[in-house]
Amino acid sequence: MRPLIGLSLLAAALAIWVWLRLPFAAERFADLYGGADAQASPEPARDPGSDAVPPPREEPVFDLLADMPGGEFAEPRLPTFGGPPKLVAPRLPVRVCEFAPGERSAPEQSVRRAAQTADLTSPVAASFAPSGAEEAREPSPFARAKRAYELLLEGHRRAAAAEFDAALAAEPSHPAAASWRAQLAVLNRRFRVNGFALHRPGPSPADPASLPGLGGSQQAVAARFTPDPLAARPVFGSLRYTRSPGATGSQEIAPGIGWQPLGPNGPDLVAERRLALSGGENLWQFRLSGGLTAEDPTGLTLSAYADAGMAGLSDPILFAGGHGFAGYRVLPNLIAGGGLWSGWQDGDGRQPFVEAGPQLRARLSLGSATLSAFASYRLRVAGDSNPASGPVLTLGATY
Repeated sequence: MRPLIGLSLLAAALAIWVWLRLPFAAERFADLYGGADAQASPEPARDPGSDAVPPPREEPVFDLLADMPGGEFAEPRLPTFGGPPKLVAPRLPVRVCEFAPGERSAPEQSVRRAAQTADLTSPVAASFAPSGAEEAREPSPFARAKRAYELLLEGHRRAAAAEFDAALAAEPSHPAAASWRAQLAVLNRRFRVNGFALHRPGPSPADPASLPGLGGSQQAVAARFTPDPLAARPVFGSLRYTRSPGATGSQEIAPGIGWQPLGPNGPDLVAERRLALSGGENLWQFRLSGGLTAEDPTGLTLSAYADAGMAGLSDPILFAGGHGFAGYRVLPNLIAGGGLWSGWQDGDGRQPFVEAGPQLRARLSLGSATLSAFASYRLRVAGDSNPASGPVLTLGATY
C-alpha cells in the first residue's frame, strides 16, 4: 500500500508543477507575439543601404549561464538527484531529497529568456532584413535565427539548433552571430557538474540532507551526462556524492538515471541507488522535482522549487519539500528578498516544518562556470526543524 501512496504523491507533485507552469508559459507566448505584432506595422521596410537607417544599437546580450530551473538566482540545488531521507536520527524533519543546483543546470531557462527578450525588429535586424525577392529564394540568416527562437519556445530543440547552424553558416560575421553561437553551445551541452557547501550552526542530521537550508551543514557534488541534449524528452545519467560533517560523519554516493518527461524545461524524474560509505544504508530512491523562475523588467524576481518521492522498496519512506523566494534585483548580480522553506517526511513521528526569513543572493559568471553565494537567516515558523532558527550560508558552483 505504501508504494502506491508514494507513486500517488509523485503524480500529484507532477500535476501541481504543470498547473503552476502553464500560466507562465501562456504569458510568455502572449508577450512574445504581442510585442512582435505591436512593433511590426506602420513603419515601411528600410533599405539596408539607405541613409534613413538609424545607427545600430547594441544587440541583446543573453546570459547563457543562468541555466537552472529555478533561474539564475534559484536556491542552489543538485537537480538530478534526490538526497537521502532521514533514516536514523529521530525527530529531525530534514528534507530528504537533494537540492537541485542552483541553479539547476538547465540552460534552457536562458534560451527561453533570450527568445522572450530578443529585439527582433531592432535597427540592426532591419538593416540585415532581406527584400521580398531574396526571402522568397532563401531565408536570410536573421530570419533563420528568429525562426530558431520560435522553435525553442515550441519545444523543438533539434530544429532550432539546425536553424542556428544554418544562420551561422550563411553569415558568420553577422552582428548577432556571437549570441547565436552561444545559444547553440548551450543547446548541445552534454556534461554538467554542480556542487555546494552549506554551513549552518547547530547539530547536523544523521544522514546528509538534500537541500541547503533544510538540514544541518553539508556538502555535495553531482554530475550528469545527457547523451542527446536535443531530444524532446531527454534521458540522462547521474552520479552524486553527499557528506554531512555532523557527529556521524555520514557519506554516500548515488549513481542513477533520469528522464525529463515534459522536456528540458520540465521536472526531473530520477531513480538512483544510494550506496552508504559511512553512517547510512543502501537503498533505492525515486524522486520527482522541478522549479521555475520569473523576473519582470523592474527587477522583481519570483522563484519556486518543489520535489517529492520515496526511499526504499520494502518499507518505503515518503518525503516532500519545497521553497519559494521573492526579491528585487538591487545590483546586476545581487538580489535581496525573502524566502520560505518547508519539508515533510513520514515515519518516526516527525512533524512537517516551515521556515521563513530574509535572504541575499549573489552570482558571478566566469566563462563556463557560475559561482553563487546565498546568505539567509531562517526563522522556525512551524514544526520541528533542526537546527532551529539561525543564519545559513550556502556557496555553490556550476560548470
